[in-house]
Amino acid sequence: LYAQSVQPAPRDSVQGFWQQLKRVLHKGNSVSEIPKSVTEKYDLYYNWIHKDELTLYDSLSQKGVADWDRYQNIVSVQYKYDKDKTKPDKLASNIKVFGWHPYWMGNAWKSYQFNLLSYLSWFSYNIDPETGKFDNPEVIAAWENAGEMLDLAHANGCKVLLTITSHTKEGNIKFLRNPVNQQTLIDNLLLLLAKRGGDGIDVNFELVPEGLEQEMTDFLTNLSKRLKTANRQYVLTIDLPIFDYKGTYQLEKLNFIDLFVITGYDYYNVQSKTDGPVSPLKEGTGKRDIQHSVNTYLQGGIPREKLILGLPYYGAVWTSSGPGNTPFTFNKHITYRELKAKYCKETPAYDLERWSGFYTVPGIEPGTMEKCWFDDSLTLNRKFDWVVEHQLAGVGIWALGYDNGYPELWNLISTKFSGDTVLVYKEPYLENRYYKITKSLMEYRTLFAVAGIFIVIFLLAGLVVALFDWRVRDVFFQNKTLRLLYLLGGITVLISTYAFFIYITGETLLKGNSMLAWGAGLLVGVGMTLYLSHRYQKYLDELP
Repeated sequence: LYAQSVQPAPRDSVQGFWQQLKRVLHKGNSVSEIPKSVTEKYDLYYNWIHKDELTLYDSLSQKGVADWDRYQNIVSVQYKYDKDKTKPDKLASNIKVFGWHPYWMGNAWKSYQFNLLSYLSWFSYNIDPETGKFDNPEVIAAWENAGEMLDLAHANGCKVLLTITSHTKEGNIKFLRNPVNQQTLIDNLLLLLAKRGGDGIDVNFELVPEGLEQEMTDFLTNLSKRLKTANRQYVLTIDLPIFDYKGTYQLEKLNFIDLFVITGYDYYNVQSKTDGPVSPLKEGTGKRDIQHSVNTYLQGGIPREKLILGLPYYGAVWTSSGPGNTPFTFNKHITYRELKAKYCKETPAYDLERWSGFYTVPGIEPGTMEKCWFDDSLTLNRKFDWVVEHQLAGVGIWALGYDNGYPELWNLISTKFSGDTVLVYKEPYLENRYYKITKSLMEYRTLFAVAGIFIVIFLLAGLVVALFDWRVRDVFFQNKTLRLLYLLGGITVLISTYAFFIYITGETLLKGNSMLAWGAGLLVGVGMTLYLSHRYQKYLDELP
């Protein structure tokens, strides 16, 4: 085992910080006021895997592919729940396991261990924004005829949800601005839940433009009220992107949501300039990783007991045109069962900082290389532990059936999460009052950062104005010791500002030529300070 360090997918640090500042100070923009380039910039924070795969399999369905078992080469042997025990394993009371069942997985559900699932969500009812009805009748027909699967799920204590999807900007604008179509959607959903004995709705929206925050909140509020009125036991969950920089979800107003599922994957994607893990646990301070995603949502107000971390049952294949330092470019996604079959003769390596595995093998073309990042029972084991350590509600799976034919991931869930309760180990420092104070400060660091910026700006402005008075200048610069102290103070402020910048944005400017720029800037600043100090001293010496 060894760890390999690679650079994270780049992002515009300054823009990201000021975007965050803008969200704190101003939330009233309409869609038309947001430049298209800004909207497109943050698209990469919305996990495309759901949209891409739904689009792919819908297109295959339109071409006549209907036998998904044959297409996916499904191993459809019924799992024997009591094969080795008189009673099947049962999930612990303090953990939840959420899994999406894509319609294209066919009869893969026959290998699901429903006793190890809290929620199974059928993927999906795709919303027609023009009407609120569905635009994939074959999928809804399959849902209506899925009695055997749903009965087996219920028999094992697993709730069954129906995922609703809307994955285009234009569609989201039309739908969220049309209350009539929303009512049509909700009416249809209630009928489908009642007809098939479903237990609730999972909301999966992607690429929602800025300016629709209130419309999204209103839709979710109305959906929740209608569901609870029809059946108080109905569940409402929503799927969150790895980061919600556009503020699509007004989390402080969504306390009625039963579960929030972070889609904790696709951190490195087709827009990334270098390869990297599908689901990195830890990249480094402020970087895009699972820890950052979870902490951001916790700071946004989501209770730990309502937050589920979705994890990938798939890998990502990257290709390089040559050996050495030739960069890898994204090629495709590959399910767990496909990568196990493809790389079965290879020995994987592991990045134990980010807790992800990867294969590096010769490519198909001579002189090329192929790299596949993935998660398996080893890396998921650590991420499951991390979820328990941070007292989250549980884990999610995209997607059920992707491990069809390979039981080790089910075995891992059984090992980690079955029993009466999952033990939570608390470090002693968690009960320390000073730690709690520090933690509270960390939760509001954005507020303190914004306040600190304005305080520094006003202090500097006041100092500049004051220096126009010669008496103030004489007091400030009357001897060399004070001038030296001011010089050291200025350097300290510069370094502190730089450290603060890194802390807030998670980026460093000391890369490549930028290091030379920082060094040159520091030397110029010191040189100018010394020169002005010398000129001022000479002026004082010449006074009568």
